[in-house]
Amino acid sequence: MCETTPLLVSFLKIIHNKYPQINLQFIQSKIDNDPRHYDFQLVPLPVPEQHNELLLSEEVFLATSKENSQSTFQLEKINQLPLIEMNESPFADFIQRFLSAQRIDPQVVLRTGDRNLMINLVAQGYASCFVPELSWNSTANLEKISLHKIGKNGFHRRIYLSYPYGPRTSIQEQVATLLLNYSHSLKKT
Repeated sequence: MCETTPLLVSFLKIIHNKYPQINLQFIQSKIDNDPRHYDFQLVPLPVPEQHNELLLSEEVFLATSKENSQSTFQLEKINQLPLIEMNESPFADFIQRFLSAQRIDPQVVLRTGDRNLMINLVAQGYASCFVPELSWNSTANLEKISLHKIGKNGFHRRIYLSYPYGPRTSIQEQVATLLLNYSHSLKKT
């Protein structure tokens, strides 16, 4: 994986519960696309010349303190807000590309990798931040904040399960199915 996702803990749990005999190893870094080095990749974009399945599509919201009752945030208003950004990561890159495409240059007051710190500072009214709809629910108390659709259409990020073409073992197929089924069930809850 090129970034950790809070969903990883849930993924581990469902894999371990179903296949306790599997020894899992993880690599978090730029991914070497040599298929002998991994069974699966969790990536923000499809990997060329590999099988890619959409694992998760989630809306990204602007998080503010509970005092802000707006349901939708106009893009240009983001320039007027102090903003907390994630440290360098595919999620941070995704947000930066979106903001740049909209010609938005927010006032960044903090960069951190600590999701709970971000949420707590937002809850106290210190700043705003961007929050993905589903994947942060397991690690941050989102009840402390208000989540706002961005613009009239909002915007979404995607996470793909990518793996090399070619023969798959029965366990590889079953693990892929477990992860896909779990991820698809998140939207229904």
